[in-house]
Amino acid sequence: MFKYCKIYLKNCPNFLSKYTKEERAKILASDKKEVNLVQKKLRTTYANTDSNISLPSSSIQTKMVSYIGWPLSTKDIPTFNSLLLRMTISNGFSFSWIENEETKEFFKFITPGLVLPSRRKLSNSILKEATKKSNNK
Repeated sequence: MFKYCKIYLKNCPNFLSKYTKEERAKILASDKKEVNLVQKKLRTTYANTDSNISLPSSSIQTKMVSYIGWPLSTKDIPTFNSLLLRMTISNGFSFSWIENEETKEFFKFITPGLVLPSRRKLSNSILKEATKKSNNK
């Protein structure tokens, strides 16, 4: 899990802007024992900003940071593709929406490591697979 957090932090613009190169290197080199110290520092940093960002208490719920940047497993990719296709159809989007720069920026913001399929893949292989599954049901 720490591996995925580090991957996320390397691409996070807020992390890059808040810390110097040396501080980032130290944080990214942290082991499990130092993670609690980093989390406390992040809570303090965000508590002192004007943003509405709040990090939940670990005793109440799992931290969102644990899930951000989590790469999709091979098992999850078909589910993601199916949901993406359903979203496209239910909203009446053309398949080209997926290659729109704003769309790419949005998904990169949510999950930096996520690779979106091309419009051709969405309209061909993903659509054909969904049609097969639907016809089999």
